[in-house]
Amino acid sequence: MSALDEGLAAFDEAALATLANVGLVRRAARDVVEGKARLIERKASAAVVEADGQRVDIDAGGPQKALCSCKAPGVCRHRIAAVLLLRQTEEVEQADTPERSALDPIALLDTFPLSAIERWAGKAAWRAALEMAEASAGIDIEDKAIVVRVDEAEPVRILQGQGLDGIVSKTPAARRKPLHAAALLAARRHFGIALPEPHIEIAAVEPDNGIDPAFLAAVASALEECVAFAFTLAPAPLEEQLFTLSVSSRADALPRLGRLLRTLAAQVRLKRRRAFTFDPDLCLETLATASALVRALGRSDPDETLRGVHRQTYPSAGPLRLVGCGAERWRTEAGARGVTGIFYDVAADRWLTYAHARAPGQDPLFDAGQAYRGAALWSGATLEALVGAAFSLEGVGVSRDGRVSNPQGARVSPISGDGDPIRSGVPAIGEWATLEDRLTERFGFGLSARTAPDFALLVPRRCAMPYFDDLAQELIWPIEDEAGRWLALTLTHGETLDHAIGHVEAVARRGWRGPLLVRADRVARGIDLTPIALRDEERWLNLTLERSGTKAQESGWLQRLTARLGAGRGGADFHRAPPDPTRRAMASAWQALIDRAETTSGKAVPATGFDRLAAELDRLGRPAIAERLARVPDGPAPFLVAAYALIAARSQAIVLPRISRAR
Repeated sequence: MSALDEGLAAFDEAALATLANVGLVRRAARDVVEGKARLIERKASAAVVEADGQRVDIDAGGPQKALCSCKAPGVCRHRIAAVLLLRQTEEVEQADTPERSALDPIALLDTFPLSAIERWAGKAAWRAALEMAEASAGIDIEDKAIVVRVDEAEPVRILQGQGLDGIVSKTPAARRKPLHAAALLAARRHFGIALPEPHIEIAAVEPDNGIDPAFLAAVASALEECVAFAFTLAPAPLEEQLFTLSVSSRADALPRLGRLLRTLAAQVRLKRRRAFTFDPDLCLETLATASALVRALGRSDPDETLRGVHRQTYPSAGPLRLVGCGAERWRTEAGARGVTGIFYDVAADRWLTYAHARAPGQDPLFDAGQAYRGAALWSGATLEALVGAAFSLEGVGVSRDGRVSNPQGARVSPISGDGDPIRSGVPAIGEWATLEDRLTERFGFGLSARTAPDFALLVPRRCAMPYFDDLAQELIWPIEDEAGRWLALTLTHGETLDHAIGHVEAVARRGWRGPLLVRADRVARGIDLTPIALRDEERWLNLTLERSGTKAQESGWLQRLTARLGAGRGGADFHRAPPDPTRRAMASAWQALIDRAETTSGKAVPATGFDRLAAELDRLGRPAIAERLARVPDGPAPFLVAAYALIAARSQAIVLPRISRAR
């Protein structure tokens, strides 16, 4: 095949329809059939075609780079006709040759080195692509292309032999480079080709990068447009505006704001497509938080931490006295997996973590359990050896969210302990009111709120048998404190539940009592508490890492448990504690804001409903929220202020998953 034929081979009808549309491809094909396209000149690397009276100069770069005398913007039907004619000619000439081999996707992806993709995309688009590539992706292999669908965005066609500029999709120009780079990363992940390290240490944005007031004003205007249209029409131009702002050079100096804008753009797209994954609560929370962040950044002397970072940094930490308290196996929806060790820093009263992890598609032979038992960590020690031990650690760094680095010179000494974290200095909590206060302090609220999970060592007075909540699809394990109050620990159905459920049932049947490590995750309804590890008969047991039986037995635990208890009947003795009146009023106000956004489309809002809600919150001792809520009908800006006030108030007091036992 000539260079021209090889280049144009990638442009089948699907690729041409992506560049233009199906109707235009059909019209061009009809022109070819009717003899309106003819070859004027052909060389090894280029050709001249006359299509319906227009001259088309085309080479191996295909219709995107071809020149047409019609001067129409974009890919016109004359350029498409030229491709179809030349491909038709090549197919006739090659009819008697052996069939060409199928596309080798790995060989195609190897033509796009990571360094080349990064240079081509540019700094801001590359960082956005790294973030977008973590989402789920669908991959299809065709004769001359890899087709990638990243997180429900437009399909991206990676064409053979066309290079980075030859990747095609219907994505508008503003989103093209980030999405195409993300598609390449997602395809590499799918085929197990190396990706950028997930925890590359990239310094925080330098403080001398000025915050442009004009950029913040443009973002604020776009956010007010979202109040009027994101929940109703969700127009494509609004999505593009948000995304363009998120990858601009000004947003590169404000990575936290950029991420919020990309999340919001994705929600607008989901709403426009009527996707069931559209989340109005997440959309409103992202919108209000972005608006509050814009206001905070616009102050004369903003807190530099509000800018955010592109990747975590690991400032050097002095000698740490750590106690290993447990480890957890995990897997994300996108396919990342790993095992995380959890350590208590005695001197600083904080929880630290270290993860052996693999990004989606990396190292298919990686096994979290094997990494826990055999992968070398500091001074060659394994997570298994460090869990349940007290030790000193030197030569490491610790990120803002409590992750510990693993540099070559890290040193551990000595490893000791009897597996009891309480005797090693870890504070134990026996009353749930104390846990509530501690988590409220540690999570914080507002723009400075903690997003990473926290941990706690609990000492329940007793536990009850677990039961399955078939509505929430969660296993509930009730534990009681010294004051006789009950908490619901939850295990979500999946791989980790299959490992843990046998242990939980076994210890609950024995009337187990002892220390228990839990993970606390902040969610919209308050806090979710997940059991990680516990002390059982003089051993420290990691629930998701140590088998409770054979694989077949583990997979049948849930079915046998629900068969004995009855789905939903095992928890007949327990019920969720109802929210207090203030929480109910704030939830009603939040829903009223969503209803307003979903029904008004920017029109005037009657004040009556919000006046009533404001009066109720004022009566319950929340005058600041009441004042802001009463102003919602005044326009988009007061709407966003009221929404953020509710977010901040909701996060000020931690709500634990309390349950009550029937008498």
